Amino acid sequence: MNELINYLKEKYLAKQGTDHDWQFKLDDRQRYDVASDFCDMTLTVEADVSQFTLTLFPVPTSAGLLELVKELDGEIVQRRDNTRIVLKLGINKVTQLRELAKETRRITGRGKTYLNSNWKWICPRTANSLDRFATNLTEFRRARRNGRLGIVEQEDEGLFALADY
Repeated sequence: MNELINYLKEKYLAKQGTDHDWQFKLDDRQRYDVASDFCDMTLTVEADVSQFTLTLFPVPTSAGLLELVKELDGEIVQRRDNTRIVLKLGINKVTQLRELAKETRRITGRGKTYLNSNWKWICPRTANSLDRFATNLTEFRRARRNGRLGIVEQEDEGLFALADY
């Protein structure tokens, strides 16, 4: 998973947790996003473990989303109006991440009612962040399969150079 950690450091804000794990901020929350309802998305990757942990809190929910999380053997913690979801996934679970994004998008929409009026804005942003992570995971897998990890393309000259790791 060290390769994944190095790859994700180029894509997301990262901070080192303990000696062997890194946490990445997957959501697109900015300083002007002050709503306490905003869904924070944190990815924890341990250097010597083949899975990573995805945590979403407070996450908008629906019956379909909760059912999908249960199918993925995820942990669901519901307290009052807030729900936390914790999923342990491997790098091959891109389809499941996209399904999670799709279920998150389905929560809101024209003619639908939902628990929190802020979900109208939060659900699409959360789903977009999940899709962006799935895309980055696909790119990582492709680069690893093709032996291109640590190689950065220079756009101007079309040359390749080893990235500094």
